[in-house]
Amino acid sequence: MEQLFDLSLLNSTIRMIAPILLAALGGMLCARVGLFNVGLEGFVLLGAFSAVAGNYMFGNVLLAVLFAILCVMLYSLLFGYLSIHLQANEIVVGIAMNMLALGLTTFLLRALFGVKGTFYDKIWSGFRNGTFRFCATFRLSALSCRDIRRSSF
Repeated sequence: MEQLFDLSLLNSTIRMIAPILLAALGGMLCARVGLFNVGLEGFVLLGAFSAVAGNYMFGNVLLAVLFAILCVMLYSLLFGYLSIHLQANEIVVGIAMNMLALGLTTFLLRALFGVKGTFYDKIWSGFRNGTFRFCATFRLSALSCRDIRRSSF
């Protein structure tokens, strides 16, 4: 029972739930201004792809995150322009934005990196032996860090 609930389970839970919570926060903000945004999955997908592309192009994690924020901001401006200024139906625009993000990331993955499916570069900055600098940040013991390194990132 003690091996079922260990630090790697908590780490995996936080890692998997963070994008869902951030998308829910974006949906809540859209609901506060009167828009029903069903295209949140497309925004998350485009942000993740542009962060990977930014890290590949710039070689810096901070610049990659800023690049992803800029790309998603421009994509959201398109959503806002279509739904607010042109008064298109938010549901239709959201579904179209999802499809556009899916097609755009698939096309750009093939066009920029020449691969299909997933892309991984071994010289990426921000990664250290397949783990994040989680142990040093939270001053965990060596035993806990060993468990984190064994879990899949």
